[in-house]
Amino acid sequence: MAGRRMLRSMSTFSTDASSSARSTTTPKFPKRIILLRHGESLGNVDENLYAEIPDWKIPLTRRGERQSLKAAQDLHQLVKNESVFCYCRDASSSTRSTTTPKFPKRIILLRHGESLGNVDENLYAEIPDWKIPLTRRGERQSLKAAQDLHQLLKNESVFCYCSPYKRTQETWKIISEHLQQQGDVDLIGTREEPRIAEQQFGNFQNPRKVRTAKMERRTFGRFFFRFPNGEAGLDVYNRVSSFLATLSRDLLQFQDFGANLRELNIVIVTHGLTLRLLLMRYFQLSVEEFEHSYNPQNAKLVVMERIDPEDIVVVEQEETDGNTERIETHHHSPRKKAFFRLEEQAKEALNLSGDVSSEKPVFFRGDALDQIPYDLEEEI
Repeated sequence: MAGRRMLRSMSTFSTDASSSARSTTTPKFPKRIILLRHGESLGNVDENLYAEIPDWKIPLTRRGERQSLKAAQDLHQLVKNESVFCYCRDASSSTRSTTTPKFPKRIILLRHGESLGNVDENLYAEIPDWKIPLTRRGERQSLKAAQDLHQLLKNESVFCYCSPYKRTQETWKIISEHLQQQGDVDLIGTREEPRIAEQQFGNFQNPRKVRTAKMERRTFGRFFFRFPNGEAGLDVYNRVSSFLATLSRDLLQFQDFGANLRELNIVIVTHGLTLRLLLMRYFQLSVEEFEHSYNPQNAKLVVMERIDPEDIVVVEQEETDGNTERIETHHHSPRKKAFFRLEEQAKEALNLSGDVSSEKPVFFRGDALDQIPYDLEEEI
């Protein structure tokens, strides 16, 4: 069996459309769609190999070959007397360079500008939450965010995911128009993304009941408290987890179509609580850390910066003649991978402490942390 993570087409299927007697009762879909992950590879056993061998050239282990044979036997039992067509990624034709980052330069989270609902909660009884617009102040805040974003993104590219709510759509419209007017930021696309919408509090909201529920939530905890006819924070956490998986796949597609991830920025225009839960999921913060965090101010940038291995700074202190000298050196290790770190200004605004980054995941607390193997490719 071939020692590459490839499957060969077990059979090919062709048909002459001109002679096909298609009946209206003939299904237009295959009998099954079968997805298969490759067998165990050397990279699964020893991650250090990625520093010496390009990812796309990593072969199977002997165990991986046996797993592939077992998969072939199972597949045979499943598709006897049937036809099969296989789609398999041809790793040898991949255009992804091993030196090209697999992550965007930044992920920038942004809460919408001030909305009418932020000023008068009674409006939720008359206007659906998702149709609440910005105030004039919210429009000015959005323009200020656009100016800050322009200073950050000059001569770079940006792709935006935006909540379908009116206040987020209006926020991004003001920002995108300003960026387009400047002419030195490449706006490559925008997608409306329902999974980053606001937490659901019910339909038309009774202001008195919602205020009572929010008081209960302070005692019960924001993450697990469920609003009557609405969502708990846990529900929002689950949908932003799904969104992050989509974002990961989208980045691979951007790269396949020639996007330069080194200069690509992802902007996510969303809502306060959703933003915090997205950070909680990505950085694997605890429920307790989430409970102590704050919503960011309206239309303030929350920046996650990509840290490349060559950008890692090691700070050492030396004492000479009674004086302490601070020495900063750039450190590069082939075992290190790129990761994201939340900027200090955003950490303070959100009331988060410590090193909020994806350099080391919080699977365990304490000394066991360094023993946990982790591949950033499993996350975005």
